[in-house]
Amino acid sequence: MDDRIAVGRAAEQAVAEELQRQGYVVVDRNARDRHAELDLVVRRGSAIVAVEVRSRRSGDDDAAADSVDARKRGKVRGAMERWLAARPEDYDEVRFFVAAVAWRAGWPDGRPEITLFEDAF
Repeated sequence: MDDRIAVGRAAEQAVAEELQRQGYVVVDRNARDRHAELDLVVRRGSAIVAVEVRSRRSGDDDAAADSVDARKRGKVRGAMERWLAARPEDYDEVRFFVAAVAWRAGWPDGRPEITLFEDAF
């Protein structure tokens, strides 16, 4: 397996665990259609959230978050619209988060640092 894929999966798992600690329920992972992919779809109460996970080995949170440009935001929005249209989910609001995952060498517990940008777009 490509190392980037393994790092990406580990980042998505770490973000899912962190969101679950915050009271979110993971509804879907890596939801793909012809046009795009949603890394995570979570919900808490009546809010449903698309989470774009970005991981950087350099540990630069800003670079990870800034990599979600206008084109990517449009793809995620479209994917979320299609995802919701295909599922009978009850929700009152749709939100979009970006999770920046920093893998910094030498951390004693081996866990990454997660910076969550709520309502990122």
